[in-house]
Amino acid sequence: MSSNLIVISGYDRSGKSTAADISVDYGYVPFECGAFVKAQSESAQKFDISKLYEEKMDEFNSSIHSSIIEKFSIHEKLAVIGVRSIDLLNLIKSSFPDSKLIFIESDQSLRYKRHLSHSAQIESLNAWATFQSVDSMQDHWGLDSIKLIADFVVLNNESSIVYEQSIKRVLETL
Repeated sequence: MSSNLIVISGYDRSGKSTAADISVDYGYVPFECGAFVKAQSESAQKFDISKLYEEKMDEFNSSIHSSIIEKFSIHEKLAVIGVRSIDLLNLIKSSFPDSKLIFIESDQSLRYKRHLSHSAQIESLNAWATFQSVDSMQDHWGLDSIKLIADFVVLNNESSIVYEQSIKRVLETL
């Protein structure tokens, strides 16, 4: 039953991981799309990973899609985290037409502040211009279009408590 598959999408540092963590309390097993790209280059920085994904997007999308199908056959509920390409979303929707899409929206400057608090892990994105260029790259992949077709758009500009309550309200409707 594909209605038990949710897709959580959004820009870097929007709150996707927090939403995924909360989804576990509702019986979902998280599946992180970015793990495939990260596995290709352990030493790559965030911007390099984004470029690597762009270079091999079709290949990664196909592998991710196949893995989602495999994981869904094992788990009753699956939360697919980090879909940033409209092509990948279309692949998922072709196999799981009843899946629900949750888009996490957060102000770019707030997301950049969150990024800076994690900058020891991602040194190459310390510059504001580089952070913005990653957003632009993801828009080119169709992330801005994904937001437009989302079943739910959750705003993450308030406190973590407000955000977590918003995510729980969405998950309770599924």
